[in-house]
Amino acid sequence: MKEMLTREARPGKPTPVILAVDPGGTAGWAVMTVERNPKLVMWGVFKFQAQATPTALVSEILHEVGASGYKLVSVHIEDQYVGVNPQSALKVGRKAGRWEEAADVAKLPFSYINPQSWQHKTLKGLIRGRSPKRAARKAAAAMYARAAWKCDLPEDAADAACMGRYAAILVIEAGVLEGASA
Repeated sequence: MKEMLTREARPGKPTPVILAVDPGGTAGWAVMTVERNPKLVMWGVFKFQAQATPTALVSEILHEVGASGYKLVSVHIEDQYVGVNPQSALKVGRKAGRWEEAADVAKLPFSYINPQSWQHKTLKGLIRGRSPKRAARKAAAAMYARAAWKCDLPEDAADAACMGRYAAILVIEAGVLEGASA
């Protein structure tokens, strides 16, 4: 499943965007503009069993965002937490590695984002307690996405969009793009 929110071609210099990925058996992904108030450009949900490889999807995203006047500049993958079941973490880690490979094939830089970092910065005030359960965080991410981008996203895509917002701001603060300013 994939949806592009901004379809019109943008004249002039391409606007830089990033790809944020919440890996897993069902991976959410989002393409965000790199600016102080990042905009959601495109989002989707990727099911490993039912679809092609992440490499094919990244190639398709590169083509679609390029045709709309955007330039994909980096990929950001949510890092994994090893909880009670290390087998689950290993499975998700292998899936994250396939996204890393996709970025490498596309010759895009990539990074891993700590989930606690983006959740604290993005969802602060939306969830109660110091260590909310995963379901509460997913619901808060979906609520934030609905408020920020005026659309209902599947939970995995909402997670990726919220993490992407955080990653886009990090890219600006790091000054890694030409003309980027904090």
